[in-house]
Amino acid sequence: MFHRLGRTRYADMCGSAATADILAVCEHDGGTAGFKAYRSALAATGLQTPDLRGVPEWGSVMGSDEASAYASASLALKHAIDNGELRPGQPGWRKAADQITRAFLNSSRDDLTGSTWLQWVYTERLQNWAEGRGAEHRSLATAITNQPVATAQKAGCTAVVAGWDGHARGVLTVADAVKPTSRAAITALRELGLTPVLLTGDHDNCTG
Repeated sequence: MFHRLGRTRYADMCGSAATADILAVCEHDGGTAGFKAYRSALAATGLQTPDLRGVPEWGSVMGSDEASAYASASLALKHAIDNGELRPGQPGWRKAADQITRAFLNSSRDDLTGSTWLQWVYTERLQNWAEGRGAEHRSLATAITNQPVATAQKAGCTAVVAGWDGHARGVLTVADAVKPTSRAAITALRELGLTPVLLTGDHDNCTG
């Protein structure tokens, strides 16, 4: 069937020695041993999204954002294999797989905020942790989420939090640049006896 669909890779997997070994282990030693054998064989294919140094391990139970990032990173590895960029079994291939995965997770997930796949995972984990542990943890999570807002406002920018599906996804920063002609324009107004006043609906730092 896979051959007819043009899915040669999947057809080869069905008839491979590795698949036969997994089925043999499952039949002889039970489902748990069979699943362990499957995981080991999957890791050798290069298609399994690896755990990365400096990044929390993938959860055994994932939220929707984390599962999406995990599956999409695996697809990026598949593309790398198809393109010859990643060659499982060759010297250094696991390091190459780590680099491809890290580059993907640090790439932009959505064009609106520019947030990366990894930032989405962190945000979801933080919010799930907070929602399951009471008001004190929710307050802490809110304070952590608000840090980018405070940083933007301190820099004199207006921060706009973007989110959907009940989760904050990113912070947009907006700032009005002072024009080179502003000083001369204000001086001219004062010479006319007028008193220029700067009004803002944002926050005090915008006028600083």
